[in-house]
Amino acid sequence: MTSNRSDPMYEAEFESRLHQLIDEARDRNAPMYGAFTVRSPDPDVQDYDIEITPVTNRVPM
Repeated sequence: MTSNRSDPMYEAEFESRLHQLIDEARDRNAPMYGAFTVRSPDPDVQDYDIEITPVTNRVPM
């Protein structure tokens, strides 16, 4: 499925897709910690730093 980049992405969709990515990375033993810089090739588009850190589980395992 290809998304139309002109369609807005709402917060709920962003969060859902981010959760899916994190779940897949964890399940595949990918390193999921540290800071990542996401840069656009377009100088008029905002760049971002994304930091992923572990947090204490809400429910003890």
